[in-house]
Amino acid sequence: MDEEKIKKYIQAGKIAANLRKFIKSYIKEGMLLTDIVKKIKDKIEDEGAISAFPPTISINDIAAHYHPLKNEETKIHGLAKIDFGICVDGYIADTALSIDLTENNEHKKLIEASELALENAIKLLKKNPTLNDIGKTIQETIKSKGFSPVINLSGHSLEKYNVHAGITIPNYANGNNNHLEPGAYAIEPFATNGEGKIYSGSSGNIYQIKEQKNPRSQKSREILDYIKNKYKTLPFSARWLAREFDTAGTGSQCSSGPARSGCCFAPSPPGSRDTRRQSGQHRYTPPPRRSHTGRADSPSALRLPPPESETSWPAHELNPSTPQSRCKGLRAPSTLLLLIRRQRTIKVVHIRRQLIQQNL
Repeated sequence: MDEEKIKKYIQAGKIAANLRKFIKSYIKEGMLLTDIVKKIKDKIEDEGAISAFPPTISINDIAAHYHPLKNEETKIHGLAKIDFGICVDGYIADTALSIDLTENNEHKKLIEASELALENAIKLLKKNPTLNDIGKTIQETIKSKGFSPVINLSGHSLEKYNVHAGITIPNYANGNNNHLEPGAYAIEPFATNGEGKIYSGSSGNIYQIKEQKNPRSQKSREILDYIKNKYKTLPFSARWLAREFDTAGTGSQCSSGPARSGCCFAPSPPGSRDTRRQSGQHRYTPPPRRSHTGRADSPSALRLPPPESETSWPAHELNPSTPQSRCKGLRAPSTLLLLIRRQRTIKVVHIRRQLIQQNL
C-alpha cells in the first residue's frame, strides 16, 4: 500500500478516534436516536470527511445495523452499540463502541469482554497470525469472561469506497489458515450472554447502489445522480435522501440487543464495524431470557486477511409494494429501485414475532 493511501487511512482513523471520545461524553440516556445519528454525521462532515455509512444505534438485543427513521421517537437506553464510519477520499475507518446506560451498569463485564478480545486480537497481528488464530484468540478471550462470541458476525476487509470488501475475519476458530495480506481491515468481536448466533430482523432503511441502469423518470435520474456523486458505492439512508429531496424516509423497527466495541486497524486510530449474514426463516423457540451482546471493533486495519470471499450486507431488491419496502419518500419507478440493495437489521434475541436468538 502506497504512502498516500496510508495517510488517508490514518486521517480517517484519527477522526474516528476523536469522535469515539466525543460520543462517550455526549450520549445520555433518553436522547433521541435521530438526534444522535444527525450529530455524528454533522461532526464527521465538520472534519472535512463524509460518513462511510449511516451511523447506527442498536439497542439491547439488536446486534447491529439499526438506523432510525426520519421522524422516529425512539430514545437511547440500555445497552447501546454505536456504529459509524469515516470516509476520506474513499478510504474508510469503520468503528463501533458499546455504551451501558443502565442504572447499575449491568452490562459492564459484557462490554469489557468484547473490548479485551479486540485488544488481544490487535496484539496478535504483530505475529502474522492466520485467520483461524485471530478468531481463536477472540473466542477464547470472550469465553474466559463467561460469555460467548457471536460466530455469524465477523470483521471484514476495507477497500476504496467499499466498506465490506469481501474478506471475512472470524470471531471464532474457523480453521482458515490464510494469513492477512497488506490492506485495510476491521476486526469486530461481538460478545453475548446468549447462544452466540444472530438472525436477520426486519428490513432496515440503509441502501447501497447495486447495479447501474438508466431510469426513465427525470426525478429518479436526479436522485440517482445525487447518490452516485455523493456516496458512490457507499451505503446511504432514506433519511439522508429525505433531507435532500423533501421526501419521507421510513424503515425498520427497533427493540433491544447486544454489546460491541470497535475500531478499524490501520497504522493508527480506530474505525470499524460489523458484517451481517442473512438467514432464512426459522421457527422460534422462546428463550428463557433475552440475550444481550457486547461488541468490539478495530480501527481501519492496514494489513490483514484473505480467506474465501464472503459477501456481507445481504441484499434484497426493493419493491415498494411489499411491507418490507418502506422508503415511501423516494416514489421512484421500479427501475431505480432495482439499483439499490437494502440492509437488514440484525438482532440477537426474539422480540414478539421477530426471531433473533435461540437459547438452548
